[in-house]
Amino acid sequence: MNDSICDLNLPTQSSELLASRLQEKHLLHPGTHITFYRNREQEFVQVFVSSDGLVYFHDLKSLLEAMGLTQYKDEEWRHCIDGSK
Repeated sequence: MNDSICDLNLPTQSSELLASRLQEKHLLHPGTHITFYRNREQEFVQVFVSSDGLVYFHDLKSLLEAMGLTQYKDEEWRHCIDGSK
């Protein structure tokens, strides 16, 4: 299946649809598992910075908005530092 999708040069959404339809029509070997990788972190990456081995967020308001929390009030939040690796 992977080779076929690579040969067809399909974008992610189209390859998901193809695999789903093949599975619906029982055209795949029984027990075939289909796994799709997502990049859900992409919307959050922009608010993080990596510097000298440390990763931290530099814009709390944007991070909370990306998580769907639009009622940000600075006085209600405490910032902490976690030094674990």
